[in-house]
Amino acid sequence: MFDFFRNIFRAFKTSFKLLFSSKVTLNYPTEKETRDGKARRSHTIDTSKCVACGTCAKACPSKAINVSAHCNGDTKELDEISIDYGKCCFCGICESACHKKAISLSAENKRTFRKSETIKAIGKRGRKK
Repeated sequence: MFDFFRNIFRAFKTSFKLLFSSKVTLNYPTEKETRDGKARRSHTIDTSKCVACGTCAKACPSKAINVSAHCNGDTKELDEISIDYGKCCFCGICESACHKKAISLSAENKRTFRKSETIKAIGKRGRKK
């Protein structure tokens, strides 16, 4: 019984302390978040460097990367590379796995989604006819 009242007292104490502290949340996008340069938040896909090998997709632990390509003779040509931000854990393994440095992660946070189908970073290279 004593533990019950002690836990209630701790909860009220924490609530009262937070009631008079400064706010924790930001009013995004009018207020910008400041963090160190080590944070990885958004992907940049350079389709001119990508050779459609699929190493980034194989290395991704959460299977968030999908590479679609077509064969043109002896070589593969990239059609589309997409990163599903709903699955991505932003670990950076795809960046280190890509030997052509076609995927890079930056510290900028520009992702605000309103629909679930837009939660992807897509790089497309059109087929030459």
